[in-house]
Amino acid sequence: MVEPKPYASLRLLLAELRAQRDAGGEAGGRLLPEEALGEPVAERAEELACALAARTDATLRWPASAILAAALRAALDERLGGRTRPEPPRGAQEGHGRDKS
Repeated sequence: MVEPKPYASLRLLLAELRAQRDAGGEAGGRLLPEEALGEPVAERAEELACALAARTDATLRWPASAILAAALRAALDERLGGRTRPEPPRGAQEGHGRDKS
């Protein structure tokens, strides 16, 4: 991974999430408390992104921005115990609406 640099890109993403939270945006305090937007999350996301780049061909298949966003999401999930996962749509339960005969 050469560009964008993971260090700078992840910190810019976290800064944007902080700004949205402070402005009362959708990604705000309800899902992302202050402890989720600190340096430990950025460092973990950087570790995940670099490990993915070193161990897979993901950087050949996906834009760096998608890899960094996924790494940040995974780091946030780790930090918050999965609380950033969206609720499944209603009716999305297994077998809903299917004939079980």
